[in-house]
Amino acid sequence: MNTHSSGFKPACLAAISNISVPFLVHLTAAEIISGLNRFTKLYSLKITFTQQMVAWTTENPLNYYISDATSATSLIYSKDTLVIHIGGLFSQNATYKMSVKHLLSKNMAFLSDTAISFFYPYKVEQKPLLAWTFDNLQNTSTEIFADYHLLDTVSEAVIFCNGKHKSSEWLSGELNVFNGTVLGDPRPKPIAGKAIAFVSKVFNNKTVVLKFPTKGYFNLALSLAVQRTNTGFNKHEWEWSLDGENYTAIENTATCPLTAGSFFLTTLDLRNIEELDDKEEVFLRLTFFGATGTSGNNRLDNITVHGVSILGNQIDTQKKSNNRFLIAPNPNRGEFIIIYDNSLFDSNTNYFIYNTFGQEIKRGNLNNPHIDLSNQSNGIYYCKIFDECLKIIKY
Repeated sequence: MNTHSSGFKPACLAAISNISVPFLVHLTAAEIISGLNRFTKLYSLKITFTQQMVAWTTENPLNYYISDATSATSLIYSKDTLVIHIGGLFSQNATYKMSVKHLLSKNMAFLSDTAISFFYPYKVEQKPLLAWTFDNLQNTSTEIFADYHLLDTVSEAVIFCNGKHKSSEWLSGELNVFNGTVLGDPRPKPIAGKAIAFVSKVFNNKTVVLKFPTKGYFNLALSLAVQRTNTGFNKHEWEWSLDGENYTAIENTATCPLTAGSFFLTTLDLRNIEELDDKEEVFLRLTFFGATGTSGNNRLDNITVHGVSILGNQIDTQKKSNNRFLIAPNPNRGEFIIIYDNSLFDSNTNYFIYNTFGQEIKRGNLNNPHIDLSNQSNGIYYCKIFDECLKIIKY
């Protein structure tokens, strides 16, 4: 880890420029298993000060900014140690910088305009699936289709600002178009382009709805670049739905910047909402709060859906276990595929599926490895191929 003072000049650990509050920096990562073939990672920076600090300055999130990631989600200071939990999407083998300012020690020494750089070595499995970059946006658009995608179903990815799916109706003058940013642009060659803006204090509590597919993906996250004006919306609330009618609140949705003036890249972590995984369509609803001026606004750009491939994850598991056949996903809700090496097995190879009573309920061949047991009761089933018997869990 490296520490730098104003201007990012190298500094020794004994002192930072002429400031008398030097510190050491450590990056840690913990992995928590929250379900079969699922993971949640907690990223944190641990800062150790050589003097005791004033807690209210040290735990103030306005005193920290992390480049190319979301802001700190929580700060906990005890004695001479600060732990900053960070929610965001990081890139493997990338270097990030965190700027620190206006910290005060108990002996009244200030730590100001300091930067910490840290290297992130951990593997990140999320990849961008689709995005709204708004490059061709018109300020009269109330249904906005995703314009960048790695999925074949991009036509199903839409932002609604017209009353559909419990969104609000945004009229002319309430939506606007401004210059965008390259922050969070998932394209190989990022373009600043345009950004969509939601305007005026009159429209506090108004909503927009995002609809998009997640078929074949889990461990989801949403990233977006957000800029707000001084009198613009200062709070976002997010909800999720599977039908576009009934919404459930998402906790800890701090996607609105604490300070005005510049674009910030923020993240909505959806990895623990397993109901959104592997669906033909899901819905997210965003509600705006806190605008105080008629021209105050929020500008959004590069809204990107990220996820981990279920198939890729299962194939990796198959390679590690040397299984000839694999059910994916498993457990499942009745729809799954049989993964196999087509260089070793003919597509006319037969499979047979049995319930726990030994009754055959389905048969077919690997020419069509997609299997639907959604009309069967939840429980355990078995798929027999040659001498191999695969356990299937339907829930």
